Amino acid sequence: MATKLHALKTKTWFGFDLDDTIHNPRSASSAASLAVFGGIYEGRDIPVKTALAAALTPKPGALELFKQLKARGKNTVVVTEGPRDAQKWTVEQLGLAPCVDVLVASNEVGLAKDAGLFGEVLERCGIRKEDMVSVGDRLEGDVVPAKAVGVLGVLFDERDEYRDVRVGEGNGEDVLRVNSLTEIGDWRLEIGCKIVIRMGSPKPFTASRYSLP
Repeated sequence: MATKLHALKTKTWFGFDLDDTIHNPRSASSAASLAVFGGIYEGRDIPVKTALAAALTPKPGALELFKQLKARGKNTVVVTEGPRDAQKWTVEQLGLAPCVDVLVASNEVGLAKDAGLFGEVLERCGIRKEDMVSVGDRLEGDVVPAKAVGVLGVLFDERDEYRDVRVGEGNGEDVLRVNSLTEIGDWRLEIGCKIVIRMGSPKPFTASRYSLP
């Protein structure tokens, strides 16, 4: 039986990829570069970091979803392959820090997502696999590694690129596909959930609650 979106209601941990799931890093970088070069043309000195901070914006529905999860007593973990310091700063600039419980970056663990990062997150944070759902924009880079350790995967298919994709013979399990982050927060609606993908088959770190310096 296909998994329904309302299955998320039972989850206590919500994991999110950061780049291209919660925000668009390339758009932010392009906007920041234009601001810096525009400042140079106008004789103004605009620091790159200042320009980038101003350009960083969450994807539609992202901030509202994080606040909604927080209000419902859910735990949120950002699992990213970017450098921890840079990704922590990005989360802060996006306004998500108050709603993020844990931030785990691949460089602090020494593992990429497809090399066991999700398993480390479960072990070190004390999360049961059946209690977690992971949301990411890459099928092979986010969803498949999460499912490999028993975590429910949600593919954020913003551009509807995976509508007809099938992966291997699989074991009969499905992957949830959503086109917007707002769909994740609405557990009452089942019609908007698209079930499309049939799946086939370290260095130590200490996970801590996300805290601002």
